[in-house]
Amino acid sequence: MPEVDDESFERFSELLIERVEGKNRATKENKNITDLCDQFVRSIKIGISTIEKVKAKLRGSSTKPIFRDFISGTKKEIEKLAIDTLSRCTVFCLSETPTNQPMWAHYAENGQGIVIEFQPLIELDSVFLQAKPINYQSQIKLLFPATAWVDSMFGIKDIELIKLHNTLGFTKSDQWAYEKEWRIVYHDSGAPFLNDIECSEIKSVIVGPKATESTISSVRRALNSSYPATKFFQARFKKNRYEFRLHAL
Repeated sequence: MPEVDDESFERFSELLIERVEGKNRATKENKNITDLCDQFVRSIKIGISTIEKVKAKLRGSSTKPIFRDFISGTKKEIEKLAIDTLSRCTVFCLSETPTNQPMWAHYAENGQGIVIEFQPLIELDSVFLQAKPINYQSQIKLLFPATAWVDSMFGIKDIELIKLHNTLGFTKSDQWAYEKEWRIVYHDSGAPFLNDIECSEIKSVIVGPKATESTISSVRRALNSSYPATKFFQARFKKNRYEFRLHAL
């Protein structure tokens, strides 16, 4: 949620005065938001007959709480924008290491499953070249400042959705930093590339330290049949260490 500060209030007042003077017109794209602006104008124009008095009212300290409430009232619009953005995205998550014990526990049946190691190949224009690391933060980052939200209300400048996508798609609490996560984010739903991964992009398959003989045999048969060049490993504990090593199978 954008924070209401002096800069955003001054920007809002400046643009609202222009709107009162007829210099700033609503567009089709921002009509819902500017309708809210018009409601705000009406709410502060009660008993005010001239533009100069409206300007004075806007510049008065008593208007700021009204502005704060008004911005809070647009929260649903902000939430809708974020939800619509996320609903059109497909996110493919990876980790930069195959020996991360918590990842094996959380995402591979507590060490009984498998890990697939991909390699991005420039000559194939590999989709994995698009992967970016997660930005881990201790505080929730604002999607955009209140001044940008004000500008979008009045149709001055649209909020940059690509930046919004990146903020939403590549930011996470630093409590998850142990995952060492990378992501590929598609701004449209669907990830057709998952059906078109080349054999050469699969560098290795790693079975977990608790994998059953049945799992190991099944994976070995699949690799021999369809991915003969792919390396095959098992993650095993190092002696007297809380670490995994990769043992070739």
